[in-house]
Amino acid sequence: LYCGWFDKYYNYAQLNPALLWLAVFYLLFLVLPFIFHLVKKTPVTIERFILALINAVFAFGFMWHMLHEKHQQVLGFIAIGMAVIYCGMGSLFRRRLPTDSKTLFGSFALAVTFLTMAFPLHLRAHGITLAWVVEAPVLVYLGYRFRYAPVRMFGALVLLLSLIRLFD
Repeated sequence: LYCGWFDKYYNYAQLNPALLWLAVFYLLFLVLPFIFHLVKKTPVTIERFILALINAVFAFGFMWHMLHEKHQQVLGFIAIGMAVIYCGMGSLFRRRLPTDSKTLFGSFALAVTFLTMAFPLHLRAHGITLAWVVEAPVLVYLGYRFRYAPVRMFGALVLLLSLIRLFD
């Protein structure tokens, strides 16, 4: 529905209502795949988590399309907001589904991804590098602390990117 409306009717004058409805759709499809599992306390299926991932990509992609030319710094705050939302989801999963480690780490991985994306969207030049240099060791530590290799690898990747930017 949103894609059809956007393609046919959207223009810059409708930015605020378009963002509002996009946020409503995003939040709706953020919660819907997980309600059953949270209520019944059953592990989340991979299909439902992929649906939530597609929702995040869809929502942020549309926000990027609407905001990147005139309001790019707002995108950094949106990415931070999405990171906070996924941290909250991870916390909820940890309380309600303590044995579902894949969903827990998947939600925290999305949070870290959006946090990492927020730095280049909001900061400039050396600020990006400094933020990534601070973020990378924290990720590596958390990867070792929770014995989760993907977080360690992502932290190493962020550290590599920050070193490349540092010596570029």
